[in-house]
Amino acid sequence: IQSSATASCTTASSSTTSSATDGLDIVLLSIHGLVRSDNFQLGVDRDTGGQVKYVVELARALGQHPDIRKVTLVTRRLIGVHPDYAKETSPLSGRAEIRRIDVCGGKYMPKEELWGATLEDFSQGVARWLRTEDRFPHVLHGHYADAGQVGLRVKEIMEAEGHDIPLFFTGHSLGRTKQEQLIAERMASAVEKSSLSTIIDDLDVKYSLTTRIAAEE
Repeated sequence: IQSSATASCTTASSSTTSSATDGLDIVLLSIHGLVRSDNFQLGVDRDTGGQVKYVVELARALGQHPDIRKVTLVTRRLIGVHPDYAKETSPLSGRAEIRRIDVCGGKYMPKEELWGATLEDFSQGVARWLRTEDRFPHVLHGHYADAGQVGLRVKEIMEAEGHDIPLFFTGHSLGRTKQEQLIAERMASAVEKSSLSTIIDDLDVKYSLTTRIAAEE
């Protein structure tokens, strides 16, 4: 995961950590798709699939664990899709909740369009929320490359302010594997053969794969 700040959308002391004796404080990051506590709209678009269900169920299960003090699943706040996605917070179970951060005026965007300034704005929003809550969790856990990028930026921001927060990352899928598959499909189906660089450029327009791969690797 590496820093990135290309344009896509713009928006209007000593180290501090929680006491381990109080139980772990965990922040999960999952940014793309439609995320709510139940009645998942799986398959409504290509961004709302198994990962959405997985991260919600993970947060819910962690919130019931006796050694966990608090779990927050952080995602985007969305306006005009369904009232559930516009709520700032939604309870899950035990000590778990969903927290939604405003970015791009609540516009729902596909994950390929989030890279660049949108992810940077979201990262800054997560950092502001942590400061407001005076909360410095034991763990940040990013899910998929976009949230891994956000996790890295939040970690960097917090470290600059004296708070060292460990970052974990789960890819769920890998951009390089997808790129290789799509290149093979394109070369097999093309009537007129294109150069490899042309195919990669064409795929980047739709999938932002080069940026994603650089972040993952």
